[in-house]
Amino acid sequence: METQALNVIIADDHPVVLAGVRAILNAAQQLHVSAEARSVNEIYARLADTPCDVLVTDYSMPDVGEADGLALISEVRRRYPLLPIVVLTMMANPGMIQILLAHGVLALVDKSSSMDELPTAILSASRRRRCISASFRSKLALLHPTGADAAPPPRLSPRETEVVRMLALGATPSEVADRLGSGTKTVSKQKKDAMRKLGLTTDAALFEYVRAQGWLG
Repeated sequence: METQALNVIIADDHPVVLAGVRAILNAAQQLHVSAEARSVNEIYARLADTPCDVLVTDYSMPDVGEADGLALISEVRRRYPLLPIVVLTMMANPGMIQILLAHGVLALVDKSSSMDELPTAILSASRRRRCISASFRSKLALLHPTGADAAPPPRLSPRETEVVRMLALGATPSEVADRLGSGTKTVSKQKKDAMRKLGLTTDAALFEYVRAQGWLG
């Protein structure tokens, strides 16, 4: 008996990438592209009006009025908690990869390597199985040399959480130190410790993490 093809919504703000993904999936007998989206708003619209078994979305897709990245993933999880999500990204940061997995993303495909992995990733996600590009697995192994795939999501101490939250809200290290009754060197160390635990290397990545956690408002 012939198996019914999975309905897949694909999303990317670059038409060339979208066309490439469409071609790859159209060549896979078990997959059917049911809709395409080029913005965050279009993703929400297509999910609302189109059958979808798996969502394949770019990670970074700036849109007027709607946040992308982790905020997009979190919102899709809130609206469609059972929908498998596959993320396409060129992100090289192992901490952010682990954070995406902790947010319920089932498959991660490296856009900078062969997209031949995508059909397998979609089928795995549809079966609730995790699938990660080989290049990403090697990055996770650097963060957690043993048991990388099964490693728990990073946890910050209450003080580290408060420090990074206040810094993300725009406070200077001196202002944070004054409010918490500590020194600027202590604040700086707590920020560095937090970034090390999360595997983040830039302030922008730290801000994105804080925003996705809902700590800004």
